[in-house]
Amino acid sequence: MEFALVAPILLLVLFGILSYGLYFAVIHSVQQVTAEAARASVAGITPAERQQIAANTVNAAIGSYPLLRRDRLTLNVVPAAGDPSLYDIRVTYDARHLGIWSMQGIVPLPSSTIQRTSTVRRGGL
Repeated sequence: MEFALVAPILLLVLFGILSYGLYFAVIHSVQQVTAEAARASVAGITPAERQQIAANTVNAAIGSYPLLRRDRLTLNVVPAAGDPSLYDIRVTYDARHLGIWSMQGIVPLPSSTIQRTSTVRRGGL
């Protein structure tokens, strides 16, 4: 009898923990991919070269992150606001393919779009 009263709450908490754990793992992976692309893009001299190096790095690194899919990721290399010696690597990831969104009405979930930015000082001469 007591378990029948406690089980729904226990299951709700369990599914919430699993959902957020998976979501945080994806957020961490997106941040790591962004940081790797930012570090590699320092070698670029022109904005086009930085974009290409960052894209190549993302394509090479994405296989190391089993929760990420390349077709869901968008990469932008843009000048940083307010400082011409800096530029931003912006990665946007659409996480709607994760199974956690089936819990949308039961567990409060964050946005399905994950955005991360790494700011880097321009390299080269």
